[in-house]
Amino acid sequence: MTRMGFCLNLRPGTVEEYKRLHANVWPQVLEAIARANITNYSIFLKEPENLL
Repeated sequence: MTRMGFCLNLRPGTVEEYKRLHANVWPQVLEAIARANITNYSIFLKEPENLL
């Protein structure tokens, strides 16, 4: 299996909101990820650059 990557910048001033939203993922989002057969993924936040 090939592992893919994608980088994006968070808008200035949105890091705390990003952390809050990702700390409590909605069950519907987890269900959608499972339905898409996504089973091995990672999200990293690089600070202070605010890169995902």
